[in-house]
Amino acid sequence: ETAFPVFYLLKNLGDKMKTSEMSTKGRKKSLKVVWSQLAALDGNIDEYIECAVVWLHFICLDPSNLKDLDIVLDDVIKHLLPARTFEACYPALERILSLLLNSQQDITDLFTLTKFLPFMDLFQKESVKVEACKTVLSAFQS
Repeated sequence: ETAFPVFYLLKNLGDKMKTSEMSTKGRKKSLKVVWSQLAALDGNIDEYIECAVVWLHFICLDPSNLKDLDIVLDDVIKHLLPARTFEACYPALERILSLLLNSQQDITDLFTLTKFLPFMDLFQKESVKVEACKTVLSAFQS
């Protein structure tokens, strides 16, 4: 009997839930349950970040949900900072940045998050940092 890996189940659940109609209370409750499982994923950083991108999309569906967004960004930073694993995840980090910027009607709300600037600090390779900053500046122009 072959079981599905937990990350695969969490990712697919997130993909389905992003398209479902759900109350804010239901979204928060679902996120709390799922994120406790997702935060516990250790080992393969690619599996973790794949799931994190999907669930960040789910969170971004409610732009007023800044508290949960900050909590999840903190977890992403904690998973990627040790051993500089973020360097292998630049494309996923760029997708997360785009999700964050596209979900907010007022982009300045992102700068009120305690973890947004530490998240931006994950872009350490010079060329990637420049592109990330250009993305942020472009969002201000839109």
